[in-house]
Amino acid sequence: MFIGAKVRARVRSGLRRGVFPRSGRSGRLRLVLFGAMSICLLFGLAASGRVGGGTASGAGNAPTSAAPFPLSVHQVSLGMHRGQILGTATITNAGNRRLRSTTGSVGVNRGSSGKATGVLAFSVPSLPPHRSTRVRFRARLVRALPVGSGTYTVLICTDIYSQIRRFAQNTNCSRGGRLAIARRSRPRATGAAPRTIIRTGPAGLSRSSAAVFRFVSTIGHGSFECSLDDGPWLACSSPKTYSAVVNGAHVLDVRAISPLGEEDPTPAHRSWTIDTVAPKVTLSSPVSLSRMDDHKPVFSGAAGTAPGDSSRIKVTLFSASGTLGSPLRTLRATVFDGRWVVAPTRPLADGTYRARAAQSDRAGNTGVSALSTFTIDTTSPSHGSGGVVSQGAKTSAPKSYSVGGTVSGLSGMVVLQDNGGDDLSVSRNGAFSFATRLASGAAYNVTVKTNPSGQTCSV
Repeated sequence: MFIGAKVRARVRSGLRRGVFPRSGRSGRLRLVLFGAMSICLLFGLAASGRVGGGTASGAGNAPTSAAPFPLSVHQVSLGMHRGQILGTATITNAGNRRLRSTTGSVGVNRGSSGKATGVLAFSVPSLPPHRSTRVRFRARLVRALPVGSGTYTVLICTDIYSQIRRFAQNTNCSRGGRLAIARRSRPRATGAAPRTIIRTGPAGLSRSSAAVFRFVSTIGHGSFECSLDDGPWLACSSPKTYSAVVNGAHVLDVRAISPLGEEDPTPAHRSWTIDTVAPKVTLSSPVSLSRMDDHKPVFSGAAGTAPGDSSRIKVTLFSASGTLGSPLRTLRATVFDGRWVVAPTRPLADGTYRARAAQSDRAGNTGVSALSTFTIDTTSPSHGSGGVVSQGAKTSAPKSYSVGGTVSGLSGMVVLQDNGGDDLSVSRNGAFSFATRLASGAAYNVTVKTNPSGQTCSV
């Protein structure tokens, strides 16, 4: 048997669909705590949202299918001449944006799965939208290739070094016909198989789009083949450098080949992730060049939400005079639903300030907002108790909002939070209100930090 105990929270100045409307109408939330002897629940239209004049209900968050691979291969002509593979092909940029220069390869594959063995690599120049280039192939002697006799499928692959997007054989490669390779005069491989060891190279997160790998074989005087992102095996040597590799997760396989042609059956493997993009953080409040009579202005803005982006924002305040030197004050905010908000706990003196927000990610990239310059002036007679904000010749009363409500049926003490901070301990029934007021457009998120004894709180 449960005894109902309700905490009713009112968002003052209005709440509709989790948003503080400009009209200032009131909405309500209810809190319910579940426990062995009592219940207290916070229900409502939303326990989190954004204050101000409205929100986009999920706009821009719908999943979108990946764009098709922009490079296509056609008009392929291949053949054998004096033991070499010769041919031509047309590479077309079928996309709607200019593509950077990249690298392609011609490879052969006997089965329907597995990596192709690269015969040669070729350059693809930068291509404008819907433009083509003609490439010519001339491979080394077939008898020198690490393949046996038989009939092979020829694969022409583009962007084999993941310079446009991460390589995927089923989309980056096109069939170029069948090719019969006669038995090689090279003696059959015998002896011990080599073992490949990758000595150095990136691992984990990297802020560089370039990667350099050094590797060795347990059997000397042999050769190596490398495969990036499950691409074709291509002859390589240590050190091997890959440049302008796109952001994202990548893998490199390296296999040693002995002087007698014996391949390492278990190639060395290395994986890493490239992240060169800093989080996109903004500072939208206070509005730059604004004036206010509030000694504790609310700072808010948008934050990056990509994987690895920090959930913490650092807001740094500087003096408006001279260059940016030592900060006057540093504030820290928590990201909720792509937004952040924070206010100083100690009042700021009258004067002009500059502020900017910063957000880092796991790779060590740091994004910074544009500088916002604002003035606090509580002595001007034009400023009333409403916290007048002006910008240029225009003057208007800013909208700020408090989050609060009433508690009923509570036994003990519950600690509530708004936006991961602004702790509020409530130990009796009646009205409550969070101390920090929120500017129009700022996000809010009411949560329970600490449950009362014998009760479990949920939003």
